[in-house]
Amino acid sequence: MKIVNIGVIAVCAIVMCTTQLCAQTKKDDKTKNEQPLELPEFVITGVEAIDVPGGAKQTPRTAARLTQNDLDRFNSLEKQTPRMLPAPRMPLLTLPSQQSNGFVRGEFGLFTSPAVDVGYHLTAGDFDLYARGGGVFSSGHVTNAGFTDFRAGLDASYIAPEKFFFFGGSKTDSYVSFRRRGYKLYGVDGSAESVPERSTVEIEGGVRTVGGFENVGYDMGISIETMNLSQNGTSPNPAVSGNTNTSNNLISAHLGLKAGSESFKLGGRVNADVQSYRNNNMYFVQPMATLDLNSGTVLATLEVGGQFTQNSVGESQTGFMANARLEYRASSALTLKGSFATGLQPNAFQTMLRENPYLSDSVRVQYSNMLVNTGLQVIVHPTTAIQISVGGQVKVVNALPVFRAEGSLIKTNPPVFIPSGSFYAWYVDATVSQFQAEMVWRLSESDAITMQGQYSSASLRNLVGVTEQPSVPYIPKIQVSVSYQRFWTSAFSTTLDVIYIGERKVVNESEQKLSGYADLRFAAEYVFSDRLSAFVRFTNLLDQKVYAWQGYIERGRFGALGVTVKF
Repeated sequence: MKIVNIGVIAVCAIVMCTTQLCAQTKKDDKTKNEQPLELPEFVITGVEAIDVPGGAKQTPRTAARLTQNDLDRFNSLEKQTPRMLPAPRMPLLTLPSQQSNGFVRGEFGLFTSPAVDVGYHLTAGDFDLYARGGGVFSSGHVTNAGFTDFRAGLDASYIAPEKFFFFGGSKTDSYVSFRRRGYKLYGVDGSAESVPERSTVEIEGGVRTVGGFENVGYDMGISIETMNLSQNGTSPNPAVSGNTNTSNNLISAHLGLKAGSESFKLGGRVNADVQSYRNNNMYFVQPMATLDLNSGTVLATLEVGGQFTQNSVGESQTGFMANARLEYRASSALTLKGSFATGLQPNAFQTMLRENPYLSDSVRVQYSNMLVNTGLQVIVHPTTAIQISVGGQVKVVNALPVFRAEGSLIKTNPPVFIPSGSFYAWYVDATVSQFQAEMVWRLSESDAITMQGQYSSASLRNLVGVTEQPSVPYIPKIQVSVSYQRFWTSAFSTTLDVIYIGERKVVNESEQKLSGYADLRFAAEYVFSDRLSAFVRFTNLLDQKVYAWQGYIERGRFGALGVTVKF
């Protein structure tokens, strides 16, 4: 199967067919998230997501500008953050207003780190278009730690006129994006000349149509993701030596139908992923039946189906999946949520590489089996100025991928592990229990404080030859963050963040651990006019030693200043 060629052709077709694809839903269609409740796996950001019907009829509006995650990548720790770290927080930067169609934002930081972001929105007929791009360069805080990151994209939304039969009044969203990153395996134990250099190229495109005709609603879409990883250079360790080229191409498609009333909907859905990785074909097909109930105060969703998969080494696996979600809106001040899920979980090489950019280019890719994933969340609004959320989650999973550093062990007393700079995926059985709490308190019209915390108990299961099952790597027991934001005047604002990450275990024979750390951050912004603002930001002011991955020390104190121009 030549998925590479198919992927390139399909991406082009997605852009061309945007003018013809459309869908419809009723204005009062209260579409809900069909996925089971997934409590935040790690410390959350404190921003409540609003559930907006994806296919609701609405007039075109200005596309959203860069999200906080888009902005939080200037620091290398923020650029290549492992999943256990909390979402980075940014200063109260003024994003382009609805009166501005475009913006340019630039900054220059320590370690020769310039960065720029651009965006422009326009409306052409029934199309709402938003183009975006940007790039960042850094010479690096230690030898060989420099990197580059460039990206561009185009998003489009289309609402079809009512005159179109079946599709009238519907909404179609599509996108195309490109990203290229360059960096080195600076965690390699060797001379500067022998450090391998990597580059990744990602091209993505997709289109989704959500709509309905008469009493039948539908949701269909397709996306193409292609990633190419090139590595050049030699190293003392054979595991990361030589020139290699690895590609992963993924085509995902789905089709869902629902029929019924606002209070009762019955339907079906099919999800299908087909991908190629290192000349091996993989697939993940999931047909299911769906049920939605809505009494106004109680909302419930249920998905039940089968799963048919094949991993990167040709092993086939079938399974049963079930997702259930229950939400009880007791009052405007109290909401209860519960969930349960079981079944195989999709996976891809590019997914793991985005999480750990130092992953070996020859890892095995297989699907985790979520035996049990159950959670409970309580959201309380005692006043309009305070929101409190507490919740817990328990997961029992087989074949969970964790990252283990490749390298050599020096048998001293105690033993010393010398990392090679790359990691391989180790699939383990694990039980993970987590408790999260968050409070957002708007002290006044000018300032607010957000406090978040998480306690985790994560242990491996079924390891042979050990009396006590060790903890899951890279998951700290304690994570805490506090953020204080204040507008001193209508033009001047500041943000102060304190983030604490507890000790984390890594996986190797010497049982090494990564020490906990506290990251103190400060940022300020001054708005000169509707068109111009300037900001300054600092991270890791306490100059803590931060390791995102074993062998990879991140920046110490870092500062940057920049401006935003809107037009």
